[in-house]
Amino acid sequence: MKQTFTEEQQQFAIYALDRPVWVSWDQIVSKFPQLDGNFLGEMYKPAFHFAEPPAFGSEKVNTAVNVTLRLHTGYQDTVMSRPLVESDYTAEGGVFRGIELALLAIGDFHAVSSYVQQSGMVGE
Repeated sequence: MKQTFTEEQQQFAIYALDRPVWVSWDQIVSKFPQLDGNFLGEMYKPAFHFAEPPAFGSEKVNTAVNVTLRLHTGYQDTVMSRPLVESDYTAEGGVFRGIELALLAIGDFHAVSSYVQQSGMVGE
């Protein structure tokens, strides 16, 4: 199902993909209010960098978006949104899907960190 995005979200996605900048959690929430109140986002306040990989072979466009996330702890990870059906692809859809996947990666980081601390493997 294709999501509907606002003009402001479309412009933001193009800005984020076209420039080598880090985008703060607060900027993300201001453009995608449906993410407001996300526990992991609010807790870790990640920064995001977005990039579009080039098309491959006979593709007209690569519909995936790479998202590098960085936490204040120094943890950094890169995820790639799953390629979307070309007819359904929009920059803002790719950026939003990348954010969703980055939040899942933060969830994995949080779970492992919590386990390691609770197990006594490292100090708090």
